Amino acid sequence: MPPASHVYIHEDISSIQELYSDLTEDLSATPLVIDFLTASAEKLLHAHRTNLHAAFVEIRNGLPQFAGKSISEIFNYAFTMLDARTTVARLHGFEDWEEVERHSENSFNLEFEKAVDLLLGGEVEHLSQLLRTHPELIKARSPFGHQATLLIYCGSNGVEMRRQVVPDNLPEMVNLLLAEGAEKHAKARVYGGQFTTYQLAESSAHPHDAGIMDKLLRVLK
Repeated sequence: MPPASHVYIHEDISSIQELYSDLTEDLSATPLVIDFLTASAEKLLHAHRTNLHAAFVEIRNGLPQFAGKSISEIFNYAFTMLDARTTVARLHGFEDWEEVERHSENSFNLEFEKAVDLLLGGEVEHLSQLLRTHPELIKARSPFGHQATLLIYCGSNGVEMRRQVVPDNLPEMVNLLLAEGAEKHAKARVYGGQFTTYQLAESSAHPHDAGIMDKLLRVLK
């Protein structure tokens, strides 16, 4: 099967992908999650100091006190390294940086990260091949605080913002994961609670904007 012909990416998400691109292209360079998030915080702090749009998006979404704030309010704030670390921690499902440090042994499973990228790239055939080789990935969870499964990434909500994208064949990807044994009712730890893929998807703007919300919710329900 060919890959998806199109992947919907909101411009805010695209700016975040660009900000962290050199980190995400080779996770083997930062095999521990804490190292990856430390480097991410450094990039975010620099982005705030240089008024990059990605910093505005990350901070507004990552720190509750900045929800609804204007871009000038955020860029005029004396943003610190502690603020940057707290932001990236929360955006990856941790309560704060202290929780990141308590889980400093968390490391990336590169095959799982590859599976997520294939999933969100709409590459059905390649993902299917990877799951045949590594069937354990279907029930594996992210080392980030949200602990998302592959299926939960289909909700385009609560996971890393750079990965809140929607391939046009996402319903087909969901069917593949379910056929391979994904647990439909598995929950991720996000937004102060525990939520299923369906619950995350129905409250996400991305599948709606991509024009696949109805199809996606049907296969998830």
